[in-house]
Amino acid sequence: MAICNDAENKDAASKIIFDQTDEALGVRTMVIDQGDAQASDHGGLQRSLVLTDASDRSVPCELQWWLDHNPQGMGVCSPPKDGDASNSTASGCKACPSPMVDDIWNGYVRTMLAVAVYTPPNNGQSFLQVKASKALTTDDQDSGWVAREKPGRLAVIGLGASTMANWLHNHLPDTQLDVAEIVPGVAASAPCFGLDTTSKNLRIHVQDGRKFLEDSPDNAFDALLIDAFDPKESMPSCFKSLEFFQLVHQKVVPGGAVAFNLLDFPKDSRRVLASLRQAFGDGGTLWSGSAPGAQGIQEVIVGLRAGPSKSAHSSSAAADAAQGFLGQADFRPVDDRRIDGALPLADTDVCPKAKAN
Repeated sequence: MAICNDAENKDAASKIIFDQTDEALGVRTMVIDQGDAQASDHGGLQRSLVLTDASDRSVPCELQWWLDHNPQGMGVCSPPKDGDASNSTASGCKACPSPMVDDIWNGYVRTMLAVAVYTPPNNGQSFLQVKASKALTTDDQDSGWVAREKPGRLAVIGLGASTMANWLHNHLPDTQLDVAEIVPGVAASAPCFGLDTTSKNLRIHVQDGRKFLEDSPDNAFDALLIDAFDPKESMPSCFKSLEFFQLVHQKVVPGGAVAFNLLDFPKDSRRVLASLRQAFGDGGTLWSGSAPGAQGIQEVIVGLRAGPSKSAHSSSAAADAAQGFLGQADFRPVDDRRIDGALPLADTDVCPKAKAN
């Protein structure tokens, strides 16, 4: 393992533009400036978010360091103009001159963003009813997805490198956006990726995502995007249970949606789907979207709460920007054969710390 500390490698340490350790969680948060983003479609400056154990005081120095410290997110900033390099944000990192919000490398993120802007056909109908009404055809199952009316309020659980928050806030500036992030250092690093944390329509809640939902009013969100992970899990254990998805069902509006990233390899993935199906089993529908670049490894699962959804009367800038995301997502109804025989997970199975109802 390549271990380089600040004293041994000052050049590497200088690339760390944000560094905060949260002792209570035992987590160190770093933002690392990697210079020109060669892989970007538009050029720019690449910045990576790295979370590690609080006791790890190493700095990026060799390829092995990056292999041992897998980034939890990346952002791209437009090239700096004269005078930009010396500007600092309130968090102490160098300012990100206008984030390149549409330069999104992770396919699952693009698919989740499509759910915030588009909604499946005929909420409240089963897949067979939709197909019978010819709103959906076998050859083109995305055809029934329509742009929703401008959302009043959206929520994201898991801030990461601010990728989703930046895109949503840029393309839907009048929509109230709430972001829940459990790691204080990650929340504080948001300006490093160009997120305008001073905006009146953006609120970052430094707390556990489930607690954030418990504290939120019912019927609050047009869409809820969950991008939270445990180190060895597809999603946090307390986000897998029937009780959790029942909570989510309460918090999204009728006709609203929840989307989350599901890895295929955890043994309890079928039970997570069973939990979601039972919680949304009042006529809501479940959909699966692809994660371009990671097909067969992960997918985006969408739960629709039964109820009428309001579609936009005309195209919007957000819908236009997300149209390509929708096409790549290739949404399909979840085949019930994937779930049949699987039992929902209970809090007592996976989240004993959850409060009893």
